[in-house]
Amino acid sequence: MAARPSRPISVAKLIVPLVTLVVALGALIYGATSTSAAVTSLNAALDAGTATATDVYGGQSIIVVYAAVLGAGILGVIVALAAIGVLAGVGGFRAPVQEEFVFDELDLIDDVDDLDEELAEKPVEQPAEKPVEKPAERTAERPAVAEAIAPAPVVAEPAVDEPDADAPTQDPSTPKA
Repeated sequence: MAARPSRPISVAKLIVPLVTLVVALGALIYGATSTSAAVTSLNAALDAGTATATDVYGGQSIIVVYAAVLGAGILGVIVALAAIGVLAGVGGFRAPVQEEFVFDELDLIDDVDDLDEELAEKPVEQPAEKPVEKPAERTAERPAVAEAIAPAPVVAEPAVDEPDADAPTQDPSTPKA
Protein backbone atom coordinates (compact mmCIF):
# COMPACT_ATOMS: atom_id res chain seq x y z
CA MET A 1 0.00 0.00 0.00
CA ALA A 2 1.45 3.32 -1.05
CA ALA A 3 1.69 6.10 1.49
CA ARG A 4 -0.86 8.85 1.07
CA PRO A 5 0.73 12.17 0.28
CA SER A 6 0.00 14.45 3.19
CA ARG A 7 -0.95 18.02 2.63
CA PRO A 8 1.12 20.50 4.55
CA ILE A 9 -0.35 21.92 7.74
CA SER A 10 0.46 25.51 8.58
CA VAL A 11 2.86 26.29 11.41
CA ALA A 12 0.15 28.13 13.36
CA LYS A 13 -1.99 25.01 13.43
CA LEU A 14 0.97 23.03 14.74
CA ILE A 15 1.97 25.56 17.41
CA VAL A 16 -1.50 26.17 18.91
CA PRO A 17 -1.87 22.71 20.56
CA LEU A 18 1.69 22.86 21.87
CA VAL A 19 1.18 26.32 23.38
CA THR A 20 -2.13 25.13 24.85
CA LEU A 21 -0.34 22.17 26.43
CA VAL A 22 2.30 24.43 27.99
CA VAL A 23 -0.33 26.85 29.38
CA ALA A 24 -2.44 23.96 30.70
CA LEU A 25 0.61 22.41 32.39
CA GLY A 26 1.36 25.78 33.98
CA ALA A 27 -2.22 26.06 35.29
CA LEU A 28 -2.06 22.49 36.57
CA ILE A 29 1.21 23.06 38.43
CA TYR A 30 0.06 26.41 39.85
CA GLY A 31 -3.30 24.97 40.96
CA ALA A 32 -1.68 21.91 42.57
CA THR A 33 0.96 23.84 44.52
CA SER A 34 -1.46 26.59 45.60
CA THR A 35 -4.09 24.07 46.73
CA SER A 36 -1.50 22.09 48.65
CA ALA A 37 -0.11 25.23 50.34
CA ALA A 38 -3.61 26.50 51.29
CA VAL A 39 -4.64 23.13 52.79
CA THR A 40 -1.37 22.88 54.71
CA SER A 41 -1.80 26.43 56.06
CA LEU A 42 -5.40 25.77 57.13
CA ASN A 43 -4.46 22.50 58.87
CA ALA A 44 -1.59 24.19 60.73
CA ALA A 45 -3.87 27.01 61.95
CA LEU A 46 -6.57 24.58 63.08
CA ASP A 47 -4.06 22.29 64.90
CA ALA A 48 -2.43 25.19 66.75
CA GLY A 49 -5.76 26.57 67.87
CA THR A 50 -4.89 30.03 66.59
CA ALA A 51 -7.24 29.92 63.58
CA THR A 52 -9.64 32.81 63.26
CA ALA A 53 -12.94 32.84 61.38
CA THR A 54 -11.22 34.52 58.47
CA ASP A 55 -8.62 31.75 58.29
CA VAL A 56 -11.24 29.01 58.42
CA TYR A 57 -13.90 30.36 56.06
CA GLY A 58 -11.56 32.34 53.79
CA GLY A 59 -9.10 29.45 53.63
CA GLN A 60 -11.82 27.08 52.44
CA SER A 61 -12.85 29.52 49.69
CA ILE A 62 -9.24 29.94 48.56
CA ILE A 63 -8.84 26.15 48.45
CA VAL A 64 -11.94 25.89 46.18
CA VAL A 65 -10.56 28.56 43.80
CA TYR A 66 -7.16 26.86 43.59
CA ALA A 67 -8.89 23.50 43.05
CA ALA A 68 -10.82 25.03 40.12
CA VAL A 69 -7.53 26.22 38.60
CA LEU A 70 -6.13 22.71 39.11
CA GLY A 71 -9.20 21.19 37.37
CA ALA A 72 -8.90 23.63 34.46
CA GLY A 73 -5.24 22.67 34.09
CA ILE A 74 -6.11 18.96 34.02
CA LEU A 75 -8.85 19.53 31.45
CA GLY A 76 -6.52 21.73 29.33
CA VAL A 77 -3.83 19.04 29.31
CA ILE A 78 -6.35 16.44 28.15
CA VAL A 79 -7.68 18.66 25.35
CA ALA A 80 -4.17 19.68 24.21
CA LEU A 81 -3.00 16.05 24.13
CA ALA A 82 -6.11 15.10 22.12
CA ALA A 83 -5.41 17.90 19.61
CA ILE A 84 -1.79 16.79 19.29
CA GLY A 85 -3.00 13.21 18.75
CA VAL A 86 -5.35 14.32 15.99
CA LEU A 87 -2.56 16.27 14.27
CA ALA A 88 -0.26 13.27 14.53
CA GLY A 89 -3.00 11.06 13.08
CA VAL A 90 -3.51 13.22 10.00
CA GLY A 91 0.22 13.58 9.44
CA GLY A 92 0.66 17.13 10.66
CA PHE A 93 4.12 16.51 12.08
CA ARG A 94 5.45 14.60 9.08
CA ALA A 95 7.61 16.24 6.48
CA PRO A 96 6.03 16.47 3.02
CA VAL A 97 6.60 13.30 1.03
CA GLN A 98 8.92 13.69 -1.93
CA GLU A 99 8.15 11.26 -4.73
CA GLU A 100 11.14 9.32 -5.92
CA PHE A 101 11.94 9.56 -9.60
CA VAL A 102 12.42 6.11 -11.11
CA PHE A 103 14.46 5.79 -14.29
CA ASP A 104 13.18 3.34 -16.84
CA GLU A 105 15.26 1.91 -19.63
CA LEU A 106 13.20 3.95 -22.07
CA ASP A 107 14.22 7.13 -20.28
CA LEU A 108 17.86 6.37 -21.05
CA ILE A 109 17.19 6.16 -24.79
CA ASP A 110 17.16 9.66 -26.16
CA ASP A 111 15.17 9.23 -29.36
CA VAL A 112 13.19 6.04 -29.88
CA ASP A 113 11.77 6.62 -33.37
CA ASP A 114 14.72 8.50 -34.95
CA LEU A 115 12.30 11.15 -36.16
CA ASP A 116 14.62 13.99 -35.21
CA GLU A 117 17.48 12.56 -37.27
CA GLU A 118 15.28 12.14 -40.37
CA LEU A 119 14.12 15.73 -40.15
CA ALA A 120 17.64 16.98 -39.64
CA GLU A 121 18.91 15.16 -42.76
CA LYS A 122 16.31 16.69 -45.12
CA PRO A 123 17.21 20.13 -46.42
CA VAL A 124 14.70 22.82 -45.75
CA GLU A 125 13.40 24.38 -48.96
CA GLN A 126 12.90 28.11 -48.96
CA PRO A 127 9.83 29.42 -50.83
CA ALA A 128 10.54 31.41 -53.96
CA GLU A 129 10.34 35.11 -53.45
CA LYS A 130 7.73 37.05 -55.42
CA PRO A 131 8.71 40.35 -56.93
CA VAL A 132 7.37 43.27 -55.01
CA GLU A 133 4.64 45.08 -56.92
CA LYS A 134 4.29 48.79 -56.89
CA PRO A 135 0.86 50.22 -56.01
CA ALA A 136 0.47 51.79 -59.46
CA GLU A 137 0.96 48.41 -61.19
CA ARG A 138 -1.66 46.68 -59.05
CA THR A 139 -4.41 49.19 -59.77
CA ALA A 140 -3.81 48.98 -63.51
CA GLU A 141 -4.23 45.20 -63.55
CA ARG A 142 -7.52 45.17 -61.65
CA PRO A 143 -10.71 44.95 -63.72
CA ALA A 144 -13.24 47.69 -63.37
CA VAL A 145 -15.67 46.07 -60.99
CA ALA A 146 -17.91 49.10 -60.66
CA GLU A 147 -18.65 49.13 -64.40
CA ALA A 148 -19.65 45.45 -64.50
CA ILE A 149 -22.34 45.78 -61.83
CA ALA A 150 -25.52 47.54 -62.94
CA PRO A 151 -27.45 49.57 -60.38
CA ALA A 152 -30.67 48.02 -59.09
CA PRO A 153 -33.92 49.71 -60.19
CA VAL A 154 -35.73 51.68 -57.51
CA VAL A 155 -39.46 50.98 -57.24
CA ALA A 156 -41.56 53.76 -55.83
CA GLU A 157 -44.07 52.64 -53.23
CA PRO A 158 -47.50 54.26 -53.13
CA ALA A 159 -48.30 56.56 -50.28
CA VAL A 160 -50.36 55.12 -47.44
CA ASP A 161 -52.99 57.86 -47.57
CA GLU A 162 -53.87 57.23 -51.21
CA PRO A 163 -56.37 54.43 -51.83
CA ASP A 164 -55.41 51.75 -54.31
CA ALA A 165 -57.14 52.37 -57.65
CA ASP A 166 -57.67 48.65 -58.31
CA ALA A 167 -59.14 47.91 -54.87
CA PRO A 168 -62.93 47.93 -54.55
CA THR A 169 -64.25 50.75 -52.49
CA GLN A 170 -66.93 50.14 -49.95
CA ASP A 171 -69.62 52.66 -49.29
CA PRO A 172 -70.35 53.13 -45.58
CA SER A 173 -74.07 53.30 -46.29
CA THR A 174 -74.22 49.81 -47.82
CA PRO A 175 -74.59 46.95 -45.35
CA LYS A 176 -71.84 44.38 -45.07
CA ALA A 177 -72.61 40.93 -46.31
